[in-house]
Amino acid sequence: MARKRWIVNQVDKSIANAIAEESNMDPFLALLLSGRGFADPTEMEEFLSDDSPLADPLDFSGMEKAVERIQKAIDGFERIAVYGDYDADGVTSTALLSSYLIRRGANLMYYIPDRSGEGYGMNLPSLQKLHEQGVSLIITVDNGIRSIEETDFAADLDMDIIVTDHHIPGGALPAACAVIDPHISGHAGYQDYAGVGVAFFLICGLEGCSPEELLYEYGDLICIGTVADVMPLTGENRQMVKVGLHRINESPRPGVKALLSCAGLGNKPVSAGNVAFQLAPRLNAAGRIGSPDRAVRLLLEEDTAAADDAARELNEENAGRRELEQRVIMEASAWLSAHPVEAMKPVLVIKGEGWHPGVIGLAASRLAELHGRPTIVMTDDGADCVGSARSVSGVSIYDIITGASHLCTRFGGHKQAAGMTVPSERFPEFVLAIEETARKLYPIMPFPELQLDCKLNPASISTGLTDTLKQLEPFGCGNPTPLFGLFGMKLEGIYPMGGGKHQKLILTRSDCRITALKFGTTAEQLQCQAGDLLDLAVTLDTNEYNGERSVSVIIRDMRLAGQDEEAILADLRRYEAYKTAGLPDAALKPTREEIGLVYRYIRQQKKLETEGDVLAFRVGLPLGKTRIALDVLEEFGLIGQTIKGGRLLLTFLPAAGKVQLDNSRILRELA
Repeated sequence: MARKRWIVNQVDKSIANAIAEESNMDPFLALLLSGRGFADPTEMEEFLSDDSPLADPLDFSGMEKAVERIQKAIDGFERIAVYGDYDADGVTSTALLSSYLIRRGANLMYYIPDRSGEGYGMNLPSLQKLHEQGVSLIITVDNGIRSIEETDFAADLDMDIIVTDHHIPGGALPAACAVIDPHISGHAGYQDYAGVGVAFFLICGLEGCSPEELLYEYGDLICIGTVADVMPLTGENRQMVKVGLHRINESPRPGVKALLSCAGLGNKPVSAGNVAFQLAPRLNAAGRIGSPDRAVRLLLEEDTAAADDAARELNEENAGRRELEQRVIMEASAWLSAHPVEAMKPVLVIKGEGWHPGVIGLAASRLAELHGRPTIVMTDDGADCVGSARSVSGVSIYDIITGASHLCTRFGGHKQAAGMTVPSERFPEFVLAIEETARKLYPIMPFPELQLDCKLNPASISTGLTDTLKQLEPFGCGNPTPLFGLFGMKLEGIYPMGGGKHQKLILTRSDCRITALKFGTTAEQLQCQAGDLLDLAVTLDTNEYNGERSVSVIIRDMRLAGQDEEAILADLRRYEAYKTAGLPDAALKPTREEIGLVYRYIRQQKKLETEGDVLAFRVGLPLGKTRIALDVLEEFGLIGQTIKGGRLLLTFLPAAGKVQLDNSRILRELA
């Protein structure tokens, strides 16, 4: 995994204790909430409350006009089309509004554009098609706020449009019958709804009731769409998702129940994490590699057997999606291993042929996480390179790509994600423009951040503590699972589990002894040994077995304790600047003796897999000098060095004769 900058939330314990005493709140809970920016007891109590009121639907600009026009269409049995989107938010929005209008007896159809053929949002051919099918009113969900041209085109065809969306408007609003969007100027209430949340308030407006009256009925769809679209689980979203989880666990609709069964969650409590990583991907799979309207049909299905069949179909498609995604990740990783200098550039730009456009965004997200830098993955069909980008915290990939947008035939997105199309013959220019813009905007590319809620005394770990943490659920965007720092833990032993794929670590500090689990990692990849002092970033969960409750300590990240973290991060960026841009830096130049230290260590090990900072710690040198020493040893054929997944694979090679370090090109460049 990529190197991260660890940041511990700063909390004034005396203030947190005073708040806890004033509000009769658990002191540790007050401490965590203080670290997350809550300043007084009222804010904390509102966050934790299950009874905070939701907005009045009529507070939304355009709601009254929308209700009046839709009611007229229902009464006149006009043909109404719900125009959705192919992702899980768009699918749940479409299913929610469609199910309500069907119950109201509307003459209804729904339409979702094809991801590869039509792309996101309304388009002119689709509007023409709907016109030919007799549609006189279109209601958008999760799209439409920037569809200026399309709305005008619909008006020319005598079709009315009502826009419901949650994306930020452009300079002007579409000339629709009504536009409902929490980001419209003048909206004073909560703004972070998903598209499905906005659609929910529309049906509350149509029904003329408070949102609380309908929330349980539609809560499962609201929960799935909100979590899947990575909207903040704060404010009203938190309230709606909590109720939605109750609906999913107590009385899911047939389509959701069938999905739960396919995901192996049929008899288990469902959390927001399960929704994000098990339910949402199955709904998204339909839009990524198939026809997205099948996901809507599943959610609308009332027959249990038919729902089971539809869910199995989506489940198989999701398995196919995973295979396609894994192929992209494997081939992209192989390319990066073969081009290690490209893997050190500020932005990774990776191109392949025959990669499915529906999964390149997922692959870009995974590669950005693995390498800790913005990543653009593109698939080349010979004429165009279609790409998807994902970023890391503190870096706007949208701004970076804007510097190369003159080379794009299509481009759009936001700070953390973007899509673009570039003519194949202009791909080399695009790569250069991306690198040039990235270096201009970010002379030192920020590292991903790992936010720790607080440092934790291992002696305080208990089931009582994990029970307290449950009050903060549901966890997700804006309200992450609490992450704790266990610092200066002594490693007593490593014990493999699951055939060596996972590891159990026994750790001590003072008189306290704990067991921690690291999943998806071999013992070799841990790069630590008994006696090492470690810093761990961990989450805590309750495990129950045979009636006994215990705490599971899950390691999310780890590092050797006692290192100068800022010096390591600075050294890494300086080394990358030398390798990718040829910037000489005398401070990186190791002495003959320092190169000898590295050489002797590798000779003793013969063969090892390590990360640069771990090797630097073992030999007692700064990271930059250690990496240069490896390059010099490789230059003279004394070691073999390859990079795979960010790790160094080093092999000792016997010397054919005496080496003259003064002849090193690398050392001369650094001087």
